Amino acid sequence: MQSFLPRSDAVFGDHMAAMLAPHDRYALSHPESSRCVEPPCRLWEILAQRLETLQNVSSLWQSGDVRSSVEALVASHDDAALLDFINTVHRRPAVFTLDTAALVLPRLADFTIHAHSEYRIAALRLLLSLAKHFAPVLPEFRRGPKSGFFDLAAEERAKKAGKILGEFRSLQASVMVLKACREPEVARLAGEV
Repeated sequence: MQSFLPRSDAVFGDHMAAMLAPHDRYALSHPESSRCVEPPCRLWEILAQRLETLQNVSSLWQSGDVRSSVEALVASHDDAALLDFINTVHRRPAVFTLDTAALVLPRLADFTIHAHSEYRIAALRLLLSLAKHFAPVLPEFRRGPKSGFFDLAAEERAKKAGKILGEFRSLQASVMVLKACREPEVARLAGEV
C-alpha cells in the first residue's frame, strides 16, 4: 500500500486520483468539482474514508489475515475499494477460501446491477473465477463427512459450501439478464459464467 501512495501529506494528488472509481474520476474532471479544494468538501471526505479503509485492509492483508481484511473491506461498504480489490484478485482465486467467498459473493449482486459497467464486469470476472475455483470441491464439501463419525470441521465446510452454492444460485438470475446486455464485454462474460 505504501509503495504507491505518496510519502507526503498530499495524499489527494495525482496518485490518489489514479485509484478512484469511474464515478469519482468524473467528479474530479468536472469544473464544478475543482472548486472543492478545501476540506470538508464531500469528495475529500470520501477520499479520506477510502484511504483509511485501504490502509486498514492493507495492514490486515500484510499480516496474513486475509479473512479479516476481506471482512473489513466488505464492512466498509465502499464499492470503489471493493471494486479495486476484485480487479486485483479475480485472477488469483486461490486467495478465496469458503469463508472469504461467502463474504464477497453477496456484494456481487449489487455489482451486477450497478450503473457503471466496470462494476458489472468485475463482478462477472470474479464469479467466473470463483466458479472455476470452487467447482471441483463444492460437491465434495456438500456431502459432508465420509465416515459414520461426527466430524465438526466437515459439517462446517458443508454448511459454508451450501451457503456459497445458494449465493451462486441467487446470482444466476442477474447473470441471465446480463447475457442480453448491449455492452459486448458484459454480455460475453455473462455468457461464460
